Amino acid sequence: MSRAERMTAGAVGDEDGQVIVLMALFLALVGLAIVGTVLDSGLLGARNSAADAAAFLGAQAGAGTVNDATFYSGTLALVGTSGGSCTEMGTGSPLGSCEQAGAPTAAGVCAAVAAQNDALASVHVTCLQSGLTVTATVQQTVTFPVSVFGVGGNVKSTRTAGATFGTNHSVQIPPPS
Repeated sequence: MSRAERMTAGAVGDEDGQVIVLMALFLALVGLAIVGTVLDSGLLGARNSAADAAAFLGAQAGAGTVNDATFYSGTLALVGTSGGSCTEMGTGSPLGSCEQAGAPTAAGVCAAVAAQNDALASVHVTCLQSGLTVTATVQQTVTFPVSVFGVGGNVKSTRTAGATFGTNHSVQIPPPS
């Protein structure tokens, strides 16, 4: 074997383990990306669930504020003005028609309950009162702990509830055949 052949054979022999090392690094990075994606989507799902629960509880609480004075006189109405809205940003003070004559409106009760049930600083709650219904919308920007494909995601949930009394609708069930 000539000197040139021995140098070529030695050079190839020195590079034998490089592919394994590179593959191990590549698979480690892919594994970290998969773990990061699972963690991020899990957090997004948990925040979505919390926003949905807060919107549901806020809408139910707002719809439960039946105006006693009008109820006992034979008219069903919620506390506050129809068409009123109340917005609460995180732990800040509410904005809009959240109170009337010193008492919380249906929209105000809705916003307070929804904000208390999803008490993160980045939560934005908006409640609308329209006739005998209250609609709660809870929005939040979620920052991912392991940001693989971006810095975060958005969560939004909207729930509507009717007044506690007087909004039952009859359902016609056909007789069995």
